Amino acid sequence: YPTLFFRGTPNGWSTTPMVLVSNYTWEITVAFDSNGEFKFDVYGDWLQDFGDQYGQNIQIYDGAGTYRIRFQDQSLWYSVERLETPIANAGPNQTVGLAGGAVTLNGRASYDPDGSITSYQWTQYAGPTATLVNTTGAVATASLVARATPATNRFRLVVTDNEGYTATSVVWVIQGSGYSSAYSQMFLRGTANNWTNNQRMALVSNYVWEIRIEFGALANERFKFDASQNWTMDYGDNETNGNADAGGLDIRIEEG
Repeated sequence: YPTLFFRGTPNGWSTTPMVLVSNYTWEITVAFDSNGEFKFDVYGDWLQDFGDQYGQNIQIYDGAGTYRIRFQDQSLWYSVERLETPIANAGPNQTVGLAGGAVTLNGRASYDPDGSITSYQWTQYAGPTATLVNTTGAVATASLVARATPATNRFRLVVTDNEGYTATSVVWVIQGSGYSSAYSQMFLRGTANNWTNNQRMALVSNYVWEIRIEFGALANERFKFDASQNWTMDYGDNETNGNADAGGLDIRIEEG
């Protein structure tokens, strides 16, 4: 065909030209706000249009998102592929002393469900100015100057995938928190990090440690707290009541 148009709920059934990307194959990328429907229209006048199921509108059932739609005008075959945005992970919040120094910002846990991460960009968006090194790498370094009073430095990671889609994650580096705690450190260890001791939690208020971490969708995701980093002072929950028990059972993630 000389032309092909996309017409559907995302564009109010107006005519959006599709692009001929290879022999007989037309393509368009469309964002749907929710489940919707569409058809292909050769000339944009409804004189020769294509749907499915005896010409009915083609349905989108996977909800809001961006979709790549292709139409092969020789065989009349079409495909609808949902494009997944990448997942950015700037790592856990960190707490360092007033003396400052070099802090590692680790974005290696970022990933793209249907492709690959092609670029990283680290920036600082709040707090006393730090010196950032390797701002376009998965792992960057922030150099914090010594301070007399506590401060919070906030850094942003933007990742881009091979489709050009982006995602953002932030990480806080608390310098000299000034908060009281029964422990000098706290780590989260579980299925999300293969039970390693590299997920340091941040002291965000008196006696309160916090971390943001992504778990998978499996039914047996779980974790424990480790104050010693070597399992000699770890905490689970024997009664699943929100109160940690020394050496207790693994805490399970129930919400997926």
